Amino acid sequence: MICRTCGNQNAVRIHISYDSESATRTETCDSCGALGNLYAPDVYFDRPYLDPNLVTPKDHNSPDGIWVESKRHKAQLLKEQGLRECGDRVHGARSYDPKIRH
Repeated sequence: MICRTCGNQNAVRIHISYDSESATRTETCDSCGALGNLYAPDVYFDRPYLDPNLVTPKDHNSPDGIWVESKRHKAQLLKEQGLRECGDRVHGARSYDPKIRH
């Protein structure tokens, strides 16, 4: 990618911001702008939902669960509660053996 601000021919990331009041477009790349770290949490998230399993004792206003808004929000909630999301082989049955009956 080529950054239009500094002319960097080998830009790894480019951030484009648009100011609607002045109708200006600003473009910064990884060498001319402070883009910060790219954060992509490794949790499943399709759309915002109410999760009844992430109830915390700190939040007494939502005893029925917490409204999860984004991947970043879900990762933050899991980290606060000391939880992690594991792979789901068949609808939560990671160690299911069909030969054993309960």
